[in-house]
Amino acid sequence: MSDLRLSVQDVIAQMEKGFRLLDLRKPDFFALSHIPKSLNLVLDESFEKHAKKFIFKDIGLLIITENGEEEEAIYQLEKKGYQNVKGYLEGGIDAWIAAGQKIDVVISVLADELAIELIHGGLYVYDIRLKSAFDQGHIEPSENIRADVLISDYSAIDNRDFCAIVCEDGRLSMSLISYLKINGKHNLYHAEGGFAGIKKEGGLELVKTANNSLNLTIRK
Repeated sequence: MSDLRLSVQDVIAQMEKGFRLLDLRKPDFFALSHIPKSLNLVLDESFEKHAKKFIFKDIGLLIITENGEEEEAIYQLEKKGYQNVKGYLEGGIDAWIAAGQKIDVVISVLADELAIELIHGGLYVYDIRLKSAFDQGHIEPSENIRADVLISDYSAIDNRDFCAIVCEDGRLSMSLISYLKINGKHNLYHAEGGFAGIKKEGGLELVKTANNSLNLTIRK
């Protein structure tokens, strides 16, 4: 493999040319600090299913990963058909910060924090899980909506002061949030760990609805 190491200035120059910066770190690390206009996708078994919602295989890519994982990540991307990888940011997010470049963050909330925001902050929840999963149990109030709808039509996001996006495990929701932020939508909260994390952490309790499916409601 040829030398694919890129400096901070290299990455800036390539992004200005239209290359997409793909951040392959886990959502909780991405939330804490990431390069503005980067797309978060986890390079695991969910990658191919989620990636096709946000990027085409012929798009030029730059990547950022945890240190030491870069060349393996490029190899895995090429195996999946993403052949146009320009390179990776040498030193990762630490190099970007050390160079004095701006970073961005995502507000990532646990279940108890989400409950507080629902009660006091007027937060609206979009649940992007499959309808069958949503029907079996969800936060109340929340709206079931496909990720594809939010990708193609931003009006739901634009019509809310702040909203949270919930998926099954937190991966797709962070990918969607990062995509929406690239497109100028910043009024977004991420439910850490997704619906599975909400159930595990508590702060919201399970109740049965009239049709015996389950909702999550705020514990007052």
